[in-house]
Amino acid sequence: MKIKSLIFFSYLAIFLMTLTNVQAENNSSGIIEGKIINKTKGKEVVPFIEIILQQYSKQTPSEKQITRTDKNGKFHFKNLSTDSQHSYSLNLNFQGAEYYSDIIIFEKGETLKTLEIPVYDSTVNVKNIKVKAGHYIFDIEKGKLSITEVFIFQNPENKTYVGEKVGMKGKNMTLRFTLPKGFEVLNFQSGLMSCCVENLEDGFYDTMPLYPGQREIAFSYKISYNSSRYIFSPKINYPVENLNFLILDTGIKVESKDLHKEDSLEIQGKRYFRLSGREIEPNAEIKISMDNLPYNQSSLKFFALGVLFILIVSGFIYPFIKRKKSLSPEQELKNKRKQLLSGIANLDDQYEAGNISEEIYLKARSEMKQKLIDIFSKQK
Repeated sequence: MKIKSLIFFSYLAIFLMTLTNVQAENNSSGIIEGKIINKTKGKEVVPFIEIILQQYSKQTPSEKQITRTDKNGKFHFKNLSTDSQHSYSLNLNFQGAEYYSDIIIFEKGETLKTLEIPVYDSTVNVKNIKVKAGHYIFDIEKGKLSITEVFIFQNPENKTYVGEKVGMKGKNMTLRFTLPKGFEVLNFQSGLMSCCVENLEDGFYDTMPLYPGQREIAFSYKISYNSSRYIFSPKINYPVENLNFLILDTGIKVESKDLHKEDSLEIQGKRYFRLSGREIEPNAEIKISMDNLPYNQSSLKFFALGVLFILIVSGFIYPFIKRKKSLSPEQELKNKRKQLLSGIANLDDQYEAGNISEEIYLKARSEMKQKLIDIFSKQK
């Protein structure tokens, strides 16, 4: 009896192993085939180019297969698992640009997938690259601006823009983004990958190709400020058809001579100022002043000392500073005038840079200007 049972289970094990092997063979009957075409040249096929098949098991990369297209631009991968846990993607490099297929999954009972992968001639000519629409969104915290930039880039050519090689690494710079001085906490949100971005002191650049059509890019960062006034002056390296600025209304004052003031917008219960511009040239000067910003009051002493320094240098507090040697009245007035003019210029620069509030600026400038008028009247 024991011997019969042992024989039975031995046959059962062999049967199950055979069944498993048959199922595995049946699951490895998948075929992915197709061809590569150059859409810049109509539908011209691309012969003898390497193409890589990446296999995924439960969405984790596993095996790779490599082949080349034949003289008719066709490729063929066979003996692929059609199990629902397996998926595939194809990629190739054509004229310095990477091209990828969508994820390929065999449906139940399906064994053949046929597809056509388009590629384009590459170009380094940036002339026709433009921003179809650009958006800046400002949220305001105490002492910080949180800024999100969203751009819809358009490549109207029937070629892939790959940019020029730059730097020691020899990577291609496709899209260049210049950010405000002192930016921090840079985050990529859409259309950018940290692996394909190179950081610069004043921003970053992307190395991924810009294919024909449109591509959305979004990222965010923060700017610290320590005054009730801040001047935002963006630098956009490409022509922009439509440009919008949305600035959270926290009771601040927003002005710009370079943009049109539109009706405010309410988004998710928050009201935003809206400024807009059209047909903006590359690197055009744009300035937006924001006044009455909330900020840490401890910064006030620092800026008061800054203004005090300007007043001292300009000669406004000149009479209270002890001289090491006496000057003639005429020479003293001449020195005062020169220092006041320099001080007013410095004060203007500090205000334009957003380093001092409008209230402090107007008061200090008025007093310095009056002092200058008094000196001119004495010199007559």
